[in-house]
Amino acid sequence: MKTTSAQKFQFTSSRLALFFIVLAGTALRLYHLDGFSLFNDELSALYRTRFNSIGELFMLGVKTGDFHPAGVQLFIYYWVKLFGNGAFALRLPFALMGAASIVLVYVLGRDWFNKYTGLAAAAAIAFLHFPLLYSQVARPYSPGLLFTLVAMYFWSRIILKSNTDKKTLIGYVVAASLATYTHYFAFLLLIISGIAGLAIARGQVLRHYLLAALAVLVLYIPHLPIFLYQFGIGGVGNEEGWLKPPDSDWPLTHFNYIFNSSVYVQTAFALAVVCIVAMAMAQKKFKIERNHILALVFFASPLLIGYYYSIYRNPVLQHSILLFSFPFLLILGFSFFNVQNTKLNYFLIAAISIVSIWSTVSEKQYYRTTHFADFRDVAAETMEWNKEFGSENILKVANVNDRYYLDYYFEKLGQPTDFEIYSSKTNEELLSLRALLDTAKSPYLLYTWLRPSSAEVYDIISVKYPFVVKSVEHEEFSMLSLFSREPSAGYELVPAPDFSVMNDFESGDVWGQDSSVVMRDSAAGNQTHFVNMKGVQFSPTYEQRILKITNRPIEKVRVRVNVKVTEQFDDAQLVISLHSHKDDNYKWLAYKLEHFVPLNSWGVVQMTYEMPQLKLRDDRIKIFIWNPGKQLILIDDFQIDFYENY
Repeated sequence: MKTTSAQKFQFTSSRLALFFIVLAGTALRLYHLDGFSLFNDELSALYRTRFNSIGELFMLGVKTGDFHPAGVQLFIYYWVKLFGNGAFALRLPFALMGAASIVLVYVLGRDWFNKYTGLAAAAAIAFLHFPLLYSQVARPYSPGLLFTLVAMYFWSRIILKSNTDKKTLIGYVVAASLATYTHYFAFLLLIISGIAGLAIARGQVLRHYLLAALAVLVLYIPHLPIFLYQFGIGGVGNEEGWLKPPDSDWPLTHFNYIFNSSVYVQTAFALAVVCIVAMAMAQKKFKIERNHILALVFFASPLLIGYYYSIYRNPVLQHSILLFSFPFLLILGFSFFNVQNTKLNYFLIAAISIVSIWSTVSEKQYYRTTHFADFRDVAAETMEWNKEFGSENILKVANVNDRYYLDYYFEKLGQPTDFEIYSSKTNEELLSLRALLDTAKSPYLLYTWLRPSSAEVYDIISVKYPFVVKSVEHEEFSMLSLFSREPSAGYELVPAPDFSVMNDFESGDVWGQDSSVVMRDSAAGNQTHFVNMKGVQFSPTYEQRILKITNRPIEKVRVRVNVKVTEQFDDAQLVISLHSHKDDNYKWLAYKLEHFVPLNSWGVVQMTYEMPQLKLRDDRIKIFIWNPGKQLILIDDFQIDFYENY
């Protein structure tokens, strides 16, 4: 059959469109590839390349030191030996795999529906913030996406086209095996598609498919001990982990995130899909077929499984782990293109491409945004402050997953720097921080966190170093602050409160409790009257309805109380709690006294509480010291400050 000029034009135009999409998507991935700091997971992967043997790598660097399959860590282990551990060299293969995925999305969309479906889905993968970001980091996401797409390409040839030639079967086995060794959610998607394949395949196709699936399982056997160990732990959300269960609206949050959190992008995609569907319905070509159902299942199932697993078993759900199933949402959304509407189809593809690029690069300021904890800038700023104030004058404290993460950049910048403390998270670590501060003589203290950090650390520090000299925050991912013992011009002080309550117990007012707990002891230095909590579980308690404090919203509450514990701490705590009008306690915060004061010494316990959303403005706040062991605890000068803006 002779090919017409129109058909030649359509063939050429689709290939040309794909070429420009892939070229632009690749450029976005290679540009500024080392422009932002390596983040926790990347630095962790680099740290785990320092083992002396493959055995140590698998046991300590993968099985017990990670929550991912071994594939990517093994690749990085050898890649770094060949090309070094610089950010660009480390990330380059991941960016290229992300670029290759654009082509695979096109091929999959074309094979399942038509070339316009493939082009639109490829454009979204190429230009949206979500797939771009996870193509620029040296983690399992872009390899997992690529291997999953290759496996699904061969799966489609076997199941949907009944092609069981040797090359197709071998291609499926190799790609699926690589995906299983890359990420567990890539593996999950293959399991879901595998079950779907069993439901569809028949006869000889089913027999060949079962043999291929069996080969994938056999090739996975060496990894089973690692899988069983990691699955037994559950993930990054166990009691010692950092990930919390998802909120009820997490799926909506995810939809917002994957489309750039941009009303412009979401509107453009929605209008494109509506236009495509409307045209299909107008021409009576709107029909739900098997591939539509498959695309929906392949996208929705990992999301729902991850969501409910995170609620009922252990939190694992993050945006990144749903990258592997994301293409199927795009393919589904763009599946109703009518191949006869050439000009309209290219207009819609161009429109979503332009809007996506504009939103990612300009609206969301992708290349100027801090995406993760910024170790590089924290190291550079530390070096600047060392030079400005004298390194010998600065006591340095950090909260990081491992000191190597900071050392990596200090060494890259040519100035190795030691911190006194690298972790300030557990009870023992907070006790070590307090002990360090009790003997500290340095005029300045530098504190940086590059993982989630408690406000309690700032309170412990600011008791001894109450003045903030400088503070730099990198989005919500990391922060660096320089504190001083003494005030000086230009130093940032704690602002004046909008409303204060002070009880020094001199008048005998104990906030409604028995005044017999108030004692006088001239031997207590400048303490005159104080409360003796011996045999008492709860100190005098400040209790007030929020509306009685102020008519305006309260942003923060800051409590300072002088405390002396003379027997043992026995888990004694300073507590702030919020109560509904039915006296239900629905929010609270507690600091252990031993994190602030040593035994047998007067000291200040400080708590800064960020007020949550109140259930009602008529709710009540309670502030007190809880003494569960009824030990001998002396308290004085209960100061409570309320801030509308802090």
